[in-house]
Amino acid sequence: TSMRIQNFHPSHARTCGSSFFSDHLKAALAPHGFEVVEHNLGSVDFDGRRGGRLLHYVPSSFVCPASSAALMRLLRSHPLGENLCVILHGLYRRGETRFRLDSVGTDHEAHIRLMLAKASSIICLSPDVEEACRAWQDHLGAEARIIRLDHPGLFAPPLTKGSAPFYAFLGGIGRPKKNRAAPAIENLVQQCEARGVRVWQHWTNLPDEGPGVASWRRSCGLLSDSAWSEIVSGAHVVLCPYETRVQSVSGLVSEALSAGCFVLATSFD
Repeated sequence: TSMRIQNFHPSHARTCGSSFFSDHLKAALAPHGFEVVEHNLGSVDFDGRRGGRLLHYVPSSFVCPASSAALMRLLRSHPLGENLCVILHGLYRRGETRFRLDSVGTDHEAHIRLMLAKASSIICLSPDVEEACRAWQDHLGAEARIIRLDHPGLFAPPLTKGSAPFYAFLGGIGRPKKNRAAPAIENLVQQCEARGVRVWQHWTNLPDEGPGVASWRRSCGLLSDSAWSEIVSGAHVVLCPYETRVQSVSGLVSEALSAGCFVLATSFD
């Protein structure tokens, strides 16, 4: 007999970090007899049947009033005493003001208050997220169990570098805070190439023929776990330039570190 788990995540996009994480979690649970039912909170509607629930929370995904309302409806309707595990892919500190191209929704504190009140467990995917979550808990006085489980990194074994050519990797999921056509990123690529550092750009959710500066190699599209692992772990350095100072979890940084790669990133302090 399988046990039903309702899995809620915030994005319509298949090429989204929380969706990748959700898919791998589903695959890991299946051999243990768990039937995972997917729900996209971006579509507002969800299955109201009972069962254990997983909720993936990314602050920027709930800025939109419609998605925020769907999240709060889900949390308010969740019966006390039934299992709800929240996985925090990010969390803004109380009083955070260092926003650039990020934004914080007007309901951000209400989201946190409801999650702390209704969740049986809250899993934080980085030390920064755990610190922020515990500070919110101290402020709001809730008693949810907070657990830190760092992002696992690559989901396929990393490549042994051997005699692979030296290159720097830049890419992942393109979005406003990591825009391949941004002047700072174009300048970074040009500076690397001018100094003999080959740059491989791979953008999961962007077309290859789109804007952005030329480099040693450019590719695009959704890859298998093994192909993605090969690109990331084959790099000698992974470039992570973000137009933000509040990136509390980065899947790409976690993946690069799990493969033993050097990481060159903007400061998050």
